[in-house]
Amino acid sequence: MTNQRTDPISTPAIQPLQQFFETSSHLCLILRAHDHFIIEMANDAFLAATSLRRELVIGKNLFEIFPLSSIEDSDDSINVLRASLNRVLTDQCANTITIRQYIIPSRDSGESALYQYWKLSNTPVFDPSGHLRYIIHQAEHIIDPMIACAQRSESISAFAAIFEQAAVGLALLTAEGHWIRANTRLCEIIGDGYEAIRMRSFQDIFYPNDPTGYAEFLHPLLAGEIQTRSTERCHLRNNGHGIWVRLFMTWIRLADSLVDYFVLVVEDIQTCKEMEENLKEAKRLAKLGYWKWDRDTHTHTWSEEIYRIYGRDPALPPAIYPEVQMYFTEESWLKLAAAVEKSLAEGGAYECDAEVVRPDGSHRWITARGDAIRKRDGQILALHGTVQDITDRKLAEQALLQLNASLEARVAERTAELNTLNQSLESFVYSVSHDLKGPLRGIEGYSRFLEEDYAERLNEEGRLFVANIRAGVTQMSALIDDLLAYSRMERCKLEPTPLDLSILVNEVIAEYAQDISAHEIKIVADLPSTYVQADADGLALVLRNLLGNAIKFSKYASQPRIEFGVRKEASFVITWIRDNGIGFDMKYNDQIFEIFERLHRLEDYPGTGIGLALVKKAMQRMGGQVWADSAPGKGATFYLKLPVYITHRDPQ
Repeated sequence: MTNQRTDPISTPAIQPLQQFFETSSHLCLILRAHDHFIIEMANDAFLAATSLRRELVIGKNLFEIFPLSSIEDSDDSINVLRASLNRVLTDQCANTITIRQYIIPSRDSGESALYQYWKLSNTPVFDPSGHLRYIIHQAEHIIDPMIACAQRSESISAFAAIFEQAAVGLALLTAEGHWIRANTRLCEIIGDGYEAIRMRSFQDIFYPNDPTGYAEFLHPLLAGEIQTRSTERCHLRNNGHGIWVRLFMTWIRLADSLVDYFVLVVEDIQTCKEMEENLKEAKRLAKLGYWKWDRDTHTHTWSEEIYRIYGRDPALPPAIYPEVQMYFTEESWLKLAAAVEKSLAEGGAYECDAEVVRPDGSHRWITARGDAIRKRDGQILALHGTVQDITDRKLAEQALLQLNASLEARVAERTAELNTLNQSLESFVYSVSHDLKGPLRGIEGYSRFLEEDYAERLNEEGRLFVANIRAGVTQMSALIDDLLAYSRMERCKLEPTPLDLSILVNEVIAEYAQDISAHEIKIVADLPSTYVQADADGLALVLRNLLGNAIKFSKYASQPRIEFGVRKEASFVITWIRDNGIGFDMKYNDQIFEIFERLHRLEDYPGTGIGLALVKKAMQRMGGQVWADSAPGKGATFYLKLPVYITHRDPQ
């Protein structure tokens, strides 16, 4: 706000300005600017609001009596006020403090303290030579801004400063509505200069096409029926833009006449109105309504949205409790009524969903929320809360539940089909593999007879053919055996039991002792006793396949070596088998665990291509995992992850 020097006011205007100050709705103090903020004057409005006597205020430092105890933080309030006054001294401009809630201590021990919202402002007052002399300290009572009692002023400059530099529009009017004086802020709100405003009356500006509304607003004041009148209007400026304003009008008597002057206060509430409209629109979009039930006055208040939610005629009063029961299904009402009764008895908040039945028979779903408002003695004064239409959400939830149920049914159906197909496939594999054994045994027998009894009659090429037949039979027999083992692993029931991994590893190593010795392979298997939860036959099968592979792919190393290791991780045990053989490229990591997949020629490294697939299947059936880590020429490490067996010791 720019610095404005106050010019002396003409003599004819002195008396109405004094009367204006005396009837001001604000709580006012006049402070000596450069004398430690000593209180020079206090109006009756301030004394009445704070229950202080004038002799206890005049001559005291402001900070001896104010700020009163702040709910937020009294020390912070003092610092904010002191900073505001110091800014007035340094900048010589008015300064306003945001709205705060204060506790007004009772001066009578028989009464409770009061809670009030005040907006504070500090305005500089200059003498005719331009020197800062006083500071006008104002407190605007937000709840009831037109309470006014007055104390005759001894400083006309102070009144002028209040008038000219007020944050709201101020004006003095004749009883006929003509302008005596208007401050700068009022001109800004109206959107015109003072000279242009003087050419029009109060009615021409604020009620240009509404003489009835103007008469209704002014008549009670002119008749002396009331002293203060307020209203809200949308004022149309010269630029065609509307602005919402709040008008306060109060009359002044100078002698015995009924009304001599009017004091007009004009407040710009455009931002507030926009916020109200935005909030109203947000509530509409959110389908959120507000209600209140005052138990002392037995009055009920509903917002417009609640009428829409319940489908109630807005011309009707709110449905009182328990009349509102008519809008709910029986089950929902019992639940909601129980929540309300509990809140009335205990004072706590509640929230519950309920089904609404409108008068037209349609159903809606709401979330009802409520909480208690208490008096200072703890007694419940009222209940208030919100009602939100959640029908769309409920319908979406129901549709989702139906979809989930449908998906679950389809998944179950598909799973049953897959299980049936898998069982049929397993049976087919088992039957085919078993049935192939008979013819294969015949081929093996006759080829052996040829080799043993007719070898001399065959030439070298014939003997080669017989040898190839017998090698093929051996490979075919191994393949069938592995297929049968794979099929059994799919179909058999595994029995998890506690197994000592170190014992099982040593047993499997003993089975391969001949191959290990023949290829001079060094075995490192110094494992601690470690118990896992697994099927004995299944885990033995896994270890045999992995050890067999390690022997096969490392036996040609210069110094073949196979190492077993183990470690615990939380509720699992990790064991590994590491060799220093030919290894493999990790891009084939997933491929090696698939059935019939091979990375090397059968002539170089014999096998059926089923072993690692069987390992993976067995580990899955036992609730474990298998994976590998390798590089070409660097050997391979296969890891097994199994649940640890936790022993339950007797606490005694």
